[in-house]
Amino acid sequence: MSHHYQQDYPTPSSDNDESTSTRLERLSRSVPEAINARDFTFSSKDGQELLAHTSADFMCHLDSQAQPITLAEQVQAWADRAREHPDFRFELQDVSSDVNERRGEASVYLSLIWTGINDVNLHAIAEMKWRRRGTWWELYWVYGLRSMPEPGNEFDSRVP
Repeated sequence: MSHHYQQDYPTPSSDNDESTSTRLERLSRSVPEAINARDFTFSSKDGQELLAHTSADFMCHLDSQAQPITLAEQVQAWADRAREHPDFRFELQDVSSDVNERRGEASVYLSLIWTGINDVNLHAIAEMKWRRRGTWWELYWVYGLRSMPEPGNEFDSRVP
């Protein structure tokens, strides 16, 4: 996977009436949607637009990881998990955002439930951080935080 997404993936034209928060929420939702569809190349229209808006220095840090990793490494981890656990998926519960147009900063929050691994339903929050470069918004950081499993469920905390 290339790190020069803006050059590799042309951005499809967006609805001119779409607000910044609506657009960033839509693009952020494309991550769990792609994982659930086992589309690890992000080939959907929104997936391609997300890749076009992903920073070359993008990093992802989940609470189970010792250090942040690249997008390519995280996508590979999701692909490996899907291969090991065919029923693994994210159930998107809620999406919200905090956009500061003046500072050119935004966070999109995804509330998710992980399912399909050892009968565990694990709640998680992902914060997807965006920054504006001129008129271009780019995703540069994702932090994922998992909750405790539901009572009676076991969960391997080493699962990224």
